[in-house]
Parts: sequence; C-alpha cells; structure tokens
Amino acid sequence: MMGRKWIFEDYFYVYKKKHFCKYCNNELIVKRIKKTINSKSPEAENFDFSFSGGDGGFLFGDVVFSFEVFYCPNCDIEISVDEIRKYEIEQKRFNKYKER
Repeated sequence: MMGRKWIFEDYFYVYKKKHFCKYCNNELIVKRIKKTINSKSPEAENFDFSFSGGDGGFLFGDVVFSFEVFYCPNCDIEISVDEIRKYEIEQKRFNKYKER
C-alpha cells in the first residue's frame, strides 16, 4: 500500500492574494501537483515523511505528496510557494530601501 500526504499552504496567501512571476512579471496560476517520492531517494530530504496519526510516526517507501505550486503560463515554469514568498519579501525590502 502506498502512503499519501497532502501538504496545505496558507489558503489566503496562496489563493486570495495575486502573485506575479519573478522572471516576466506575469500573473501566476495555482496548480496542485501530485508527486511520488521514495523515502530512500536523494529527493526525500526536501519532503516531510512524518504523519500525525494516533501515535504519530513516519511514512516509508513510495509516498504520494500532493501540494500547490505557482505556474507561469508565459514562461511555462512551476515555482514553489516558498520561493515566491522569499521573492516577495525580498522585493518588499528592496522597495522600502529604495524609498529612503
């Protein structure tokens, strides 16, 4: 049996706020991605294999992760929520510094 894990980001941040591509400044679209990751693969260190069942624990083997990413139709790239969040914070700091 294959494990499954849904990763939910902040709903209002992802769906209610407009986000723009850091490369072309086009408005981004939210996409839900399903990706199968093996717990022993090198890519596994980017994912959390813990779960909060009755006693908690960890998922092993192949696990299907479902999570949101931003998609730019102009550049045809997917950008993670964390990457956009960091970019927007950086832009805010830059604009604040520029105003001085």
